[in-house]
Amino acid sequence: MPVVVALVAPAGAGQDAPLGGREIVSSGLVALGDTATDDGLLKRLNLDVLMHTRSDDTLVRIFALQCARALWTAHGSKLVGAWPQCDGYSKYMLTGWPPCYPYLAINQSGYVSETATFIAECAEDEHDDVVSETHALKAAVEVVSGERIDGV
Repeated sequence: MPVVVALVAPAGAGQDAPLGGREIVSSGLVALGDTATDDGLLKRLNLDVLMHTRSDDTLVRIFALQCARALWTAHGSKLVGAWPQCDGYSKYMLTGWPPCYPYLAINQSGYVSETATFIAECAEDEHDDVVSETHALKAAVEVVSGERIDGV
């Protein structure tokens, strides 16, 4: 099932407004990431948000970077590729039968490299606010992944 993300920067939904439109959308994306049970859904969510960094509208680019940072801050371990797994029968985890022994499955690819591509593009933006948000996203990805994103 494809994930469709539409980022909207509603008028009057400024950063200072408690749970304004931006905060609701950002919180909703993080909550959607909470429900991701496989890396395909989270990958699509990350990519859909990052695609908005290519918008012609500066405010949309800034907001997309803020949302991406929120996703990486909340779900960085999933985006890097470490997923707690159980034998695929999550309904049994609730009942306890048959016994489920979680283990950590590592997705070797992770999404650092695809995110780094968008970071590199946005770091060259003509607007200082976009560049500033780009550096905040870069820092969040580097903290979670333990990898340095060079060239930005």
